[in-house]
Amino acid sequence: VARDLMWRYFGINNQMDILQFYYTNFDKSFIAGLTKEMAEVAHKTRDPLILSCFEWAGQQYARQLLGVTRRYRKDRGVEYRGCSDGMAEAVCMGRVFDSWDLLQSGFVREIRKTTQHLPKVRLLKLCGSGALGAARVSNPSIPLDHSAHTSILCEVRDGEVIAGVKNGV
Repeated sequence: VARDLMWRYFGINNQMDILQFYYTNFDKSFIAGLTKEMAEVAHKTRDPLILSCFEWAGQQYARQLLGVTRRYRKDRGVEYRGCSDGMAEAVCMGRVFDSWDLLQSGFVREIRKTTQHLPKVRLLKLCGSGALGAARVSNPSIPLDHSAHTSILCEVRDGEVIAGVKNGV
């Protein structure tokens, strides 16, 4: 199923033909569009290989988050500035997060197996332009209502996932 999906998406007939999309004609948004197709197939067929790809991606995202929060705590202490409820907020961007329900199991499994203390973290999915966040980063005094431009994917408190929102395709 997975191979047929990739070959159909890229319009190729053999493995070597895919190289042009990663070297000669690289288009990040086109390649990223494959995740939408994969998610649709995963939801319809529950193909084990495609589901494992999303689970692996969820694990990798959890590992990245663990690395970032470790650095954040080391640099700034446990208190997260700018978060009224003391939770660090991570904005998740990209088409892959439209399929959070497929990523979530790998993410949760990775968070639960860590021995590292993970602080309070809220994962937000951007629902609009990233320009607002970029403006806020360049000028922190700009007021920004996150709730109007994001949806909550997940909250983690003391290593446990306490809330999640399923955002299927």
